[in-house]
Amino acid sequence: MAFFSEAGLSAAGPEPKGRPGWEKQADRDLYRYFSIDKAIERQVLHLIELQMRANEGRRTTAIYENREGRGSRQHSQWEERIVQEILETEERLEFYKRFKQLMESAIHTVSKKNPYWLKFMELYWGSHLPKTSARRLTMKELYISRSTFYTWRQEILLKMAELLGYKK
Repeated sequence: MAFFSEAGLSAAGPEPKGRPGWEKQADRDLYRYFSIDKAIERQVLHLIELQMRANEGRRTTAIYENREGRGSRQHSQWEERIVQEILETEERLEFYKRFKQLMESAIHTVSKKNPYWLKFMELYWGSHLPKTSARRLTMKELYISRSTFYTWRQEILLKMAELLGYKK
């Protein structure tokens, strides 16, 4: 069962030449996983800010406003917009947390096969460096050759794609 919707993938038609789709998806998810904590933190801060704005309530100012012929829903639209944004932020936060749990489970399963793979994933996908720099760092830290690097990367991506449902 794939975590993300596969509807858009099937509508795209045949896969283009190059890396297979399952490999790209697993690669993308590993990059996302190693930056998900920052995304969760941003959503929590945004939620706190929204709740503070909602608790402030309506602000009144001492001005005369000619309201003849105008709708009276001005304040309720503002309140509805804040509530809607809070609900959307909470939903996004829950999605990020479920994604993190799913990825942690998959990474734990994959790293059982080879104990060095966890360090490999942290160095390569978790370094937030450009791919070439991350590859060099990973090869240097783990004392592996270029061919071993690509073999391990391919095996990790294959296992992750199978666990996440991208490759049957």
